[in-house]
Amino acid sequence: YQIFALQHYGGISRYYVRLFENILNLGEEIKIVSPIYINKYLQEINFYKNIHGFNVKKIPARLFPFFKMGNEYVGTKIALKLEPDLIHETYYSLKQTFNIPKVRRVLTVYDMIHEKFPDNFNKNDNTTKFKKAAVERADHIICISNSTKEDLCETFNTNPDKVSVIHLAFDSGLPI
Repeated sequence: YQIFALQHYGGISRYYVRLFENILNLGEEIKIVSPIYINKYLQEINFYKNIHGFNVKKIPARLFPFFKMGNEYVGTKIALKLEPDLIHETYYSLKQTFNIPKVRRVLTVYDMIHEKFPDNFNKNDNTTKFKKAAVERADHIICISNSTKEDLCETFNTNPDKVSVIHLAFDSGLPI
């Protein structure tokens, strides 16, 4: 749910919507658990029955921590009932999304910019800490390039056997 509560539109949420569509086209079952989301892509896709949550126009910044806790609490309850085989976290966080024991976890890492160029980010930016925690708990990691995989393995001392490279592709199906 993380990215769908953070982005109205964006590359990461677009990636997941396209991934979901393609998995469904393969005949596999998929459920999106995002109790409260602002993402427009989720509104525009044609698999509403697969979304467990509802759209709000805006999450006020001062209330975001409460929405985040609500998403985690309600999302875990929903996910427990769905009994997933796999959870693909949509963004980095310190603790695992949906605390469900023995469920395999996948994570996509898009780049290692925060780690390679830390001086370009606010000293209070927690992206690296959150990313490292997400990487460590993931059963498998997808990187979008060989360079990202190399940087990830080197920076976080990640076993390369735990990482697959799946390159991004061109997509003209959703509005930018």
